[in-house]
This record gives sequence, C-alpha cells and structure tokens, in this order.
Amino acid sequence: MSDQAMDVVGAKEPFVLPIDYSRLEHARLRLVPIEQDFHRFGTAMVEAFRQQPSMINYVSYPPMKDVSDYYQYWQLRMRDAKVQIFAILLKAGTVTKKDAVTGEKHEFQVEDGTFAGVTGLIDGNREWASVEVAHVFTLPAFQRTFVTSTAHALLLKHLLDPVTKDIGLRRVQWYAHQLNLASVGLAKRLGFQQEGVIRWERPVRDDRAGVVEEGMPALTKQGDCLGPGRHSVVLGLCWDDWRDGGRQRILDVLAM
Repeated sequence: MSDQAMDVVGAKEPFVLPIDYSRLEHARLRLVPIEQDFHRFGTAMVEAFRQQPSMINYVSYPPMKDVSDYYQYWQLRMRDAKVQIFAILLKAGTVTKKDAVTGEKHEFQVEDGTFAGVTGLIDGNREWASVEVAHVFTLPAFQRTFVTSTAHALLLKHLLDPVTKDIGLRRVQWYAHQLNLASVGLAKRLGFQQEGVIRWERPVRDDRAGVVEEGMPALTKQGDCLGPGRHSVVLGLCWDDWRDGGRQRILDVLAM
C-alpha cells in the first residue's frame, strides 16, 4: 500500500454505521472499503475519468491527472465518520455486457478481485436512522452489466433489512443532478421514490452540466465566481417502501 493510502487509512474515523462486510458479499461480487488498496482503486478511477470524461459531467470533482489528485480530493473527506467509500470487486466468472447502441450482448471473463467501480455512503446518521448513497461510478467496461444494480442491491439489503446483523435504517436517500437521467433511472429501478426537486441546490464547475439563466447571482460576497446551477432530484427508499415491496424488488435483483 502506498504512503498516501496509508495516510488515508490512518486518518480514517470508523464509519458511524456498523457495516458488516460479510453482509456485502454476493456470488458475483463484494464491496470492500476503498482504503483497503487506495492507490490501486484510485489509479483505476482516474484512468476511467480520462477515458470517459462524461463520467464526471454531473459532479463537481476537480480535474484529476493521476492518483495523487484523487488522493487530495479524498484526503479530508474520508476522515469524516459520516462517510464511507466502497470499492466494487468482482469474483471470477463471466460478465455479459449490452452494447449501448446496438443492444447486442457479448460475454467476457474476469478474474477474482477485478476492480469494477466505486460507490459510497455519506451523511450517515445513527440517531436519525438514515444515510445517503453517493459517489456512484462504474468503470466503462462494466457499465450496462449486472455490476451497478447488484452492488447497490447488496448495500441496500444490509442497510434496510430489519433483521439481526443488518443495520435497519428508516431512510436511505439518493440525490442526483436533474440532467443525470442514468442516475435517476438507476435509483428508481432499485425502488427509490422520487420525492421532489431542489432547485438551484448548488453551483457546479464551469465545465460541467448545469443551468445558466440571465440575471442569476454570479458572485459570492467574497467576489468569487459561482458556476452554473444544479437542480437536484431527491429520491428516498424508506422502511415502509421496503416492507411494501421494496425488499422483494432487491431480492429479485440479487437473484439475477
């Protein structure tokens, strides 16, 4: 493990929710804390952003040339006990990928431990029994496969199942850029209910997707420029949604 990765591990506060990683394992993949091999996973993510810049079109990540930039971004954020980022690792087997244009499917083999992307939890709150899913990125090679839906189904089952050894939250939420139809669609396929849109929820970088309207405030009180605006879709998956069909939906995803 690199010195930078060791710094991340050493500074990381234990996540506020009691994650049991044995519950985040499936026949086809498993989730592990990103600090387990930060240099490897971070390097792969930066390369993915370089190959497919649209991956970060709806988020405010700064430009990243190498893993040191990824480290700088996460250095302080990962110390927060309310934040945990996971690496998605595949088990040895066959992956079927659907072509985005033709719809044709093709298969390829992966080795055990193949890194396929990341996801995360932020704003974990035991007193409120809630958390938010965020930082969802699947490597280009594994987009339009089972990976994204299965990884999140596994995570949601651990978060919402009201049984021994699971956390049993009342609410899991998902925020998405209103223009990010893929993120909104994924959340809905997983059973999240759209609850509304927060208009002008945050500014975004000038080179990212956003909304610009004549007359909108462009400067902070300190004189710093504000970028385009973002309208955010808010979706929730709550304990009663889970009871009323949400759990079965997730079990069906895991059975695919």
